[in-house]
Amino acid sequence: MMLIKNKKYREIFASQPENKSDVSAQITAISRKEDKDFLCHYPYIGMGNPDAKILFVGSEKGFNPSTSATIDLHERKLNFIHWNNIVNNYNHLKDYFHPILKLRNGLEGFNPFSPLTLNETAEKVYGKGNHTYKKMEKIIQAQFLNYATAAEAINLFEITPGSFHKSLFKHCFVTEISDLPKSNQSQGSEFNFKKFKKSCRYSHMQTGRIGDFYRSFKTVIIYAGSRYAGVHNSIQRAEIIALFNPLIDMKKDFRRGYVSDIYETKKGGARIIVCPHLTSYGIFRNDYILSHEFSVMDLGQCV
Repeated sequence: MMLIKNKKYREIFASQPENKSDVSAQITAISRKEDKDFLCHYPYIGMGNPDAKILFVGSEKGFNPSTSATIDLHERKLNFIHWNNIVNNYNHLKDYFHPILKLRNGLEGFNPFSPLTLNETAEKVYGKGNHTYKKMEKIIQAQFLNYATAAEAINLFEITPGSFHKSLFKHCFVTEISDLPKSNQSQGSEFNFKKFKKSCRYSHMQTGRIGDFYRSFKTVIIYAGSRYAGVHNSIQRAEIIALFNPLIDMKKDFRRGYVSDIYETKKGGARIIVCPHLTSYGIFRNDYILSHEFSVMDLGQCV
């Protein structure tokens, strides 16, 4: 048995050396590097289950790195190194939450299979507010109820899950379009698509092994809004969609959902769903609409 079966994911780390050095020393070295240079060599990939069938794609990581330094370090800066360590050193384990995966030197309890294993993340997610992960729960729960028995559906999620079975992230993988964080989308400079296309992140998504991994999912939910994903029939939308399924024809393979744009082709590859940022559903639309919109879409038996 292997923790991660997805060959395209394991291929990302195939040329990487085994990572058995002191992690705390790596953390010290990494914290001194500039994000742009570092993330080109050790790119951000995402979190959750690499063997899942659903990929959630946001706009960027939603926090202020100056006030959430621990989250930024583990979820973003050390993302590649965490996964490389697991794939090359610990992929033989049978338990996704084996203590060794989150209690290595300097990791402060973090495990990339579920960001909720980090206390700072769990506190932000399940404190006051309309957090994105809460909306992901409703989408996955709506799908789960289509396939699971009533007994199985009870107490599916926990704030700090004690087992991978009870983690939201067992059922999906989560990434972002941009690998740079913001507290909110209006913070700092506005997202510039032309500039983004010149970035290492775009290159990794378009032509690298990370892009091959993203294109291996059955369903991709892009909840980034038009500023990041473009509007329907725009060149920007077409190029963003091509990152996840280059076989889609924007005109022939499109239909409109209640609040989503849906792209799917008989030629193969993922179904792409483009919708507003998930937290907007708690402000302008109620959670019933969110659950209904996705429950009627067969997302590939996510469970």
